[in-house]
Amino acid sequence: MNRESLRLVKQPNRATLQHWFTMSVILVLLIMLSMEGYVFGDSSFLNMTPQNERVACLGDSFVQGIGAQQDSSYPAHLARIINRSVDNYGITGHTTTDVIPRCQLFNETRYGVIILTIGTNDLIRDPFFGGLSPEQFESNLREIFRLLKDTGAIVVYTGVIGDLNYTAICQDEEVYYLPRVLENMIEPNVTSYESGGGDTRLLSSDNFHPNGEGYGVMAERIAVFLEQNGIVDWARTQAQELPEFFIAADSLMNQAEVKVKDISGMDELYAMAEFLRDEGYLEMARWELEENIIEVLTLILDNWDQVIMMFTEADATIKNLEENGYTREALIARGEYSKAEKEWDNLNYEGTNTFLQKIIDRAATIPESTHSAFLGLILLSKLLWRRSRY
Repeated sequence: MNRESLRLVKQPNRATLQHWFTMSVILVLLIMLSMEGYVFGDSSFLNMTPQNERVACLGDSFVQGIGAQQDSSYPAHLARIINRSVDNYGITGHTTTDVIPRCQLFNETRYGVIILTIGTNDLIRDPFFGGLSPEQFESNLREIFRLLKDTGAIVVYTGVIGDLNYTAICQDEEVYYLPRVLENMIEPNVTSYESGGGDTRLLSSDNFHPNGEGYGVMAERIAVFLEQNGIVDWARTQAQELPEFFIAADSLMNQAEVKVKDISGMDELYAMAEFLRDEGYLEMARWELEENIIEVLTLILDNWDQVIMMFTEADATIKNLEENGYTREALIARGEYSKAEKEWDNLNYEGTNTFLQKIIDRAATIPESTHSAFLGLILLSKLLWRRSRY
């Protein structure tokens, strides 16, 4: 065989090259789409319009908001971000088995959008304590999807953990799927409640549930998803709007530092706002500045004389009572100090925006008896200290 014949044998023709190039491109695109979570099939449900503006969040402790104050749960943050009412149907410890019968609630109260976050307890718990196999969990999840869709609502599922093919399941059931809504907080392969394995800046003290900022990040991710899919429209905070809030917060912190000296707690909140801004969570950065720094410091500075007066009176009264034998140790022995601690925790859990009014209300209702007054003033002084130290 001569050199020309060899050259012709080795070199494929132009049409063949174009064919294989086209097939290669298609193959690469298929792989990329599958990695991004897209699934081929009927996606007409993605063009649905909510039947009304009502939004509900259903699920477990991640919905209820364990690890944060009630006004910092993800449904509370979501309501603020999208500027509409959002109802919280989260219950700590719930599994898909618990949620199935609760779906009937949505036959009585109709919602345009229902956001479901469930599965962590199913997949982490031992079967003896209600944990499920992946197969049973998937079966329950599909049933929940169908029950919720039967109410006419658009259903959004937010994945937290597990390695099921949630994309395919949601496509089959015509449900929107937002993967890894707690990314950087809860790792997808977590197997216990001891640690979520994520960024501790966004986790509460149990190192598993998000803190107020973590739930805010979760809410902002959901809000963006709802907007991108044409489900809910809302006005986003623009990057150029944030500097004015940082300037206002900085000014108030400088004023507070003159009076309080130590404002390290506010410094931490300011640093958190910077972190959220840098990570692209502009709604949460603005919230951190407005509600946790600007509003709180404004209340304290505007009512500074009241704060100092009440704190001084409470401190003096407690000192007088302790001199008469009403010591912390004596109350602990009778189990009564722990009651006061519990009541304090309940007070603190309600939120911070109206804390000065709570202080005034608490002072007005302190019982006259010495013993009860001591317990009441413990609450008062702790509440004052917790807020006025900033």
